[in-house]
Amino acid sequence: MDQSKKLWLIGIVLISRTVFAILVQGSISLVTNLSFLEAGRWWTVYGSLIDICCFILLLWVFRKDGISFRSVINFNKQEFKRDLKRAGILFVIIIPLTVVWGNVMSYLLFGNPEAPIVAGPLPLWAALYSVIIWPIGWAIIEQVIYMGYSLPSLEKLFKNKTLAITIVMFFWAIQHIALPVTLNLEYSTYRFLTVLPMVIMPIAFFKTKRLFPLILVHAVSDMISSITFYFMP
Repeated sequence: MDQSKKLWLIGIVLISRTVFAILVQGSISLVTNLSFLEAGRWWTVYGSLIDICCFILLLWVFRKDGISFRSVINFNKQEFKRDLKRAGILFVIIIPLTVVWGNVMSYLLFGNPEAPIVAGPLPLWAALYSVIIWPIGWAIIEQVIYMGYSLPSLEKLFKNKTLAITIVMFFWAIQHIALPVTLNLEYSTYRFLTVLPMVIMPIAFFKTKRLFPLILVHAVSDMISSITFYFMP
């Protein structure tokens, strides 16, 4: 595959979650008669529809690129214990860092260290779904898109890890502006900036070439986030 075609495929994959997030939020609004902004409060539920759309797109892109979904995840039983250890180390680093960074960004933008997250309130079934089911698919697809496929592909194209990380982090941050779309500049800025500490993930991926620990950390982090959204005052 020539470089221009490969770059187009990577670009489609990088922007896909943002586009699908906007389209699905709009579709939920139309189907439920909720306003566009009210529909956005269900993003941890309809997020699974975003995952399905992205999964279908990935199957098409991977077929074009001559690779498989399984090869990108690269799960290895022999590496399982070490992957758990890597995930534990990452978790210990990332969680306090993102909490502190989020509080600082919230204080600078809103004058309050408590992060203003647009999610819910949801009925019990939806809240439980957001804690138990949503984080698993979300973590897998998101990590495959940004770290498993786009990051190494960009590094191979440009022969530059720093550039690859910068591009991936930009599109990953842009995606969070659409989770959900609020049309509020301050909130969108907050959502964009709070992703920046996650730069540890692409650095870790380049160091270990292991995606599974990143998926584990991402899933557990999102489970904890959903618990704080829906089950904590």
